[in-house]
Amino acid sequence: MISSILLSCLLAAAAPLLVCTEDLSTLENVSIVDGRNSADFAAGHIHGAVHLDADTLSEIRDGIHGLLKPLDQLHQIVGDAGINPEKHVVIYSDMADPEKRVKATRVFWVLQYMGFTRLSLLDGGIGKWKAEKRPLNTGAVRAEKVVLSGLVPRPELLADQEDVKSMLREGTGVVADLRPAAFFTGDKVKDYVSRKGHITGACSLPNEELFTGSEFVFKTPEALEQVYDRRGVKKDTRLITYCNSGQAASVGYFATLLLGNENTTLYDGSMAEWAQTENAPVSTEAPE
Repeated sequence: MISSILLSCLLAAAAPLLVCTEDLSTLENVSIVDGRNSADFAAGHIHGAVHLDADTLSEIRDGIHGLLKPLDQLHQIVGDAGINPEKHVVIYSDMADPEKRVKATRVFWVLQYMGFTRLSLLDGGIGKWKAEKRPLNTGAVRAEKVVLSGLVPRPELLADQEDVKSMLREGTGVVADLRPAAFFTGDKVKDYVSRKGHITGACSLPNEELFTGSEFVFKTPEALEQVYDRRGVKKDTRLITYCNSGQAASVGYFATLLLGNENTTLYDGSMAEWAQTENAPVSTEAPE
């Protein structure tokens, strides 16, 4: 008999990180997930897709925006959306929109954290699908609810503030800021982030550097290797990604998997939490 651990590994290996638009319709036993808001979903979504707004997976807690909801609540939300872990889950959003592209990777990271194993992103998302004039459905969809059980969560994918401080203090890895450079230098700041700038010691890695072309598909692993190499990140480098509220950080997390680096975690509190902590150092120097 195949052990449950071995079976999980085999299932995970069977799902590529990226699925291209041409191949989506050929997949069997698939669950397509649209991570955008309800208005965007109703205006036009891929046939067969269920809706899971990435924003519903996070909350404001202790005054900190964007924190991941507790596991029991995640199970309820994801199950009510009809997302079945026994299927190959393919997630998409609008990759051309900086505010919306983060929704697909955030859903990916959350589901992986929950214990889903067969996960992929639709490369280029809904924008590439539309550009190729592929069919869309409109209106809301009533999901067939799923009771989630047997999932083994992966808390090692989530970094906290002490993990970040330890890595910077001991020099055991790289902390990467996935926000646009203007946030890194403090020229821009979100209203829920109490101090301008970035985590002292972090490098700047704007997530737009991870895409190519007008359809915003992910760069090849070879091209990504060059992007990460400039920040001192190799395939075996420990990496923590962050942003303002843990959303854009998920783009860097996902791209690092494409690089072949599975030694990556996401700082969910990100700048929303870090800036509120009195002894957490913040800098505004421009990236090197």
